[in-house]
Amino acid sequence: MDALDAFATPGITPPAAFHALRRELHTAAGPERIAAHRAFQEAETLRQRAEYLFDAMVVHAGTGLGDWYCKLATRFHQLAEEAEADGHELLGAADDAAGVLS
Repeated sequence: MDALDAFATPGITPPAAFHALRRELHTAAGPERIAAHRAFQEAETLRQRAEYLFDAMVVHAGTGLGDWYCKLATRFHQLAEEAEADGHELLGAADDAAGVLS
């Protein structure tokens, strides 16, 4: 199942030209740029989760759960930094492939 079809309105099928345009845009952008964009989105999501867990740490401070929330939030923040570094690495590879100075 296509990702677009998973969120499409039942009974409405996008025209074939839409799929062709989307393929052309993805090809023009390059797989590295698309992967980098997804890595940045993942980093943002992980940071949002880390912020939520830091808030939970404050709420549950002194109950024993505060330490657990702190460790989990710190790990999410580290994962976000790793995802962002991967995104920058992918963008650098895409720019090098395109001949653009980074």
